Amino acid sequence: MHESGGPKHACTAVNVTAVDKLVLSQEDQTQTHRSTRQISRETGLTQSSVVRTIHRVVDGLKLFFVCQNAFLMLLLFLLTLVFHTVE
Repeated sequence: MHESGGPKHACTAVNVTAVDKLVLSQEDQTQTHRSTRQISRETGLTQSSVVRTIHRVVDGLKLFFVCQNAFLMLLLFLLTLVFHTVE
């Protein structure tokens, strides 16, 4: 905890949700984007905190897809074993 009693870092669930919402709100709009500076102003976070938050979310997604791919490979392997034993 920080001296003020708040969290020591800006990557809280509320802040991640706020940044995520602002980043995704422009997904369907072509030729538009929000800069990290604009997101910083809208959320009250520092620009570096916005960048760190985005990187943590992206890294989490990468990990999710790696785990998902590993799970699918394991599932395929197990199905192969089952079908080879049945024959």
